[in-house]
Amino acid sequence: MSEQYDEASGDLLMNWRRGLFRVWLLVSAFWIAGVCVLAVPSVRHSLEVLHMYVPVMRRDKGFPSNGALSEAQWKLPYYELFQSASDPVTFDLPSYEVRNSVEKDYLAKGLGSVVQFPDGSRLYLSQHLMKEDEETISKSFWGQRWSRWWEAASGWVLGGFLPPAVLFEGSVPLLSA
Repeated sequence: MSEQYDEASGDLLMNWRRGLFRVWLLVSAFWIAGVCVLAVPSVRHSLEVLHMYVPVMRRDKGFPSNGALSEAQWKLPYYELFQSASDPVTFDLPSYEVRNSVEKDYLAKGLGSVVQFPDGSRLYLSQHLMKEDEETISKSFWGQRWSRWWEAASGWVLGGFLPPAVLFEGSVPLLSA
C-alpha cells in the first residue's frame, strides 16, 4: 500500500474510503452481535412452546371436513373419527389458552403425554393414539424441525443482516468517490 501525502504540507492524507469501510464493518459487527443476543432467547422460547399434532378427519364416514360434529359424533372412538397418522403430518402452534388447558387439564388427568425433543421443542400427543402413530408423528415432527427453526429465526436473520447491507449499499457511492 502506498501512502499519499499532501504535496504542500507533507502531511499524510486520510483514506476516507478505507476508514468508512472499517467503520461500517465495526458498526455491522456490533449490530449483528446485538441482534444475536436478542434473538437467541426469543427463538429458543418459540421452539420450546408446546406443539400439537393436527389429526385428519376420516372422509369415508361422511364427516364434514370442517370438524363440525354433533356431540354424539365426538363421543365415537378416536380412530372412527380420525385417520391413522401418515405423511404429510401437520402440526399446530396452539393459542396460549389452549396450551394452558392442555398442560393443566389433559396432562394432569393423564389424557395425553408430552414428547420432549433434543432441540427443546415439545409435542403433545393424545392418549388415544396407537404406538405406531405416536412414532410416526414424533419422527415427522423431528424431521420438520428445520422449518420450525427457520420460521422462528427468519425475522431475526433479516433484521440482523438487512440493515448493514442497506447501509453498505447506500454508502457505496460515497466510497467510490
